[in-house]
Amino acid sequence: MISKKLRRAILSALVVGYVAAPPPVIQAASPVSSDPQQTDVESSESNEDILGYLELTDYFVTSAARIPTSRWDTPANVTVITSQEIEANHYQTVAEALSHVNGVLITNIGTTDTSGFVNINGSNRVLLLIDGHRANPSQDAYVGGGRYVGDMYKGRGLCELSMIPSIKMIDKIEIVKGGASALYGSDAVGGVVNVITKKGEIDQTTVDVNYGSWSRYNLEATNQGVKGKLSWFVTAGLGKSDEADFKASYIYYNASRYNDYKDRDISIRVDDTFSDRNSLTISYMHKSHDYAKYYQQQFGFDYYKMYNSSSIEYRFKEDTSTPGWFRYFNNYQKGYDSGTDYYFGDSKLQGLEYQNGWEIGDHHKLIAGVEWHRVEASSPENWYDEKVDTIASYLQDTISLGNKWTVVPGVRYDHTKDFGGNWAPKLAANYRPDDKTKVYASWGRTYSIPTIGEGYTFGYDYGSYYYPIWRMGGYYSGTENDNPMGLKPETGHSENIGIEHDFDDNTSASLNFFNNELKDVVSWSTYWWSYDFVGTDNNLKQKRRGLELTFKQNLSDRWSYDLGYSHTRVKNVYSGTYGDYEDDHFGQPNGYRLGVHYNVGKWRANLLGIMASGLNTSYYDDNYNTGYASKSYVVLDFNTSYDFTDRTSVYFRTLNFTDEEYSNDTRAMPAPGRFVQIGATYKF
Repeated sequence: MISKKLRRAILSALVVGYVAAPPPVIQAASPVSSDPQQTDVESSESNEDILGYLELTDYFVTSAARIPTSRWDTPANVTVITSQEIEANHYQTVAEALSHVNGVLITNIGTTDTSGFVNINGSNRVLLLIDGHRANPSQDAYVGGGRYVGDMYKGRGLCELSMIPSIKMIDKIEIVKGGASALYGSDAVGGVVNVITKKGEIDQTTVDVNYGSWSRYNLEATNQGVKGKLSWFVTAGLGKSDEADFKASYIYYNASRYNDYKDRDISIRVDDTFSDRNSLTISYMHKSHDYAKYYQQQFGFDYYKMYNSSSIEYRFKEDTSTPGWFRYFNNYQKGYDSGTDYYFGDSKLQGLEYQNGWEIGDHHKLIAGVEWHRVEASSPENWYDEKVDTIASYLQDTISLGNKWTVVPGVRYDHTKDFGGNWAPKLAANYRPDDKTKVYASWGRTYSIPTIGEGYTFGYDYGSYYYPIWRMGGYYSGTENDNPMGLKPETGHSENIGIEHDFDDNTSASLNFFNNELKDVVSWSTYWWSYDFVGTDNNLKQKRRGLELTFKQNLSDRWSYDLGYSHTRVKNVYSGTYGDYEDDHFGQPNGYRLGVHYNVGKWRANLLGIMASGLNTSYYDDNYNTGYASKSYVVLDFNTSYDFTDRTSVYFRTLNFTDEEYSNDTRAMPAPGRFVQIGATYKF
């Protein structure tokens, strides 16, 4: 557990780093070109401006404003995980990479192989994008309760990372923290995670093979190439694992049910570059999970999940600061008993999206877009087969007021048949007092419509069969829907204010404060004393506020480190038949991140830490049977690699080598214990 001395040491290091800011000891990286057309093209095609995740150079992000913007001119709290960082740490999953980002909490990381639910700013209503298009699991078809707000989850787990096939396919991950409903609509309450895939740049094949604890192994191969104006990037992988070991002495039913698995994935991206201004991208991704062993032991049948995602996108005006595009995408997923072919649920999310932009004079960058999305979900187990159509439009203007001020107003309107229309305005501002400092603030309305799964929940007790079904908030007692859309959308607001500063070419710091509130939150009505689960209702109000402090420094051409602290206060206010009450037992009240990095010649090594304190002992209990509970944890990861040649390298990793129990609820969703892995990579 974290001692008071360790907590003080971490906080002291952060404060000292802010104040001391020692002088540079290595040469500064090359500056970014001042030509807006050149930098826009570079930012959308490669990561050349981001030489490493601790390089304090300028770079461009696309997710915060839906057009390329310099990080210094972006009025948002944005973190970028580059492919260099992924490769240096030999991350195996997106969940693992995100877990080391300050202010991001991944629940049940490792318990469902590559999955994990993302929380940003204390909210798990996070939008997942792949190359800009929505990739959230469609309406939670696998669980009747959808966002299930019972004694485990306290909110929907819509940003589930198992939709992403291979981390080898990823060029970078952009994390936008704070409400983004004005640009992205429903689910972007806590923030946005945009996974941007690689484009083929050279003729090369790479093979990565590794083996570790619990007989877990992975074999992945990638191939990329260029022929004229055509390029491609392909990945394929096989993986298998026995059930993971847990430090917890008491394991809840759901904790280990998906730990024994076999998975297969393939990803294909093909780009045709017609000119400097126009290109076409076609992508296909497939992933399957087979949880045979656990289900065979418990129920006598196999369980299988599958994800497919395809998209086609035409981009135009790529050599400008306001590029446009038109895309179609289709995501499909299902889960079933492979022995009887009985489907537990399947769902489809498809969409058409169009965006265009215009530079008006020297001060305005105007973008506008329209979208159509259709969600279809069915579950024989929960007796529904429904679809929801959404039509949306948005408008945003990036206004430059001289060299120091940028103001960004915007608005979005979404309409669905059952939930009506939702307006989401926003206003953000960015101030540059000098070349190394930015101060920003933003305000916006947020909303999230109920999922189909939430509308088709069920109740039961231990002495009888299923209770009557609740359908979209309406009581159901037969074969008809009495009230198909009885639930209301969740609505609220989000505010952020922050400052970022580079003390010199090797030292940077950032500070961010956030606040968001959400009312009419969809949650389960549970009579826990009689074990009767009655269904979903809009009976919860959530308030979240906190801060995030990050410090990075290059000590020399060999050593660098980064420190992070985040404080999140989450309060759930219930209004129900039996009165109001409040609780704040979930989340990570005090979170700490640590990274120490060494790089010399052919050797690389990284020590990474995830720590927390102030946990509620009623829900974080590392020895449930004896009643002993811990308020904190320290999880340390270590990895090292050696490059024999430019083509061959070997690596060693140990995750959670402190063998700590950690999670936001260890009984329901604990994380695995100590994991050791060795691997090798060969390029030809």
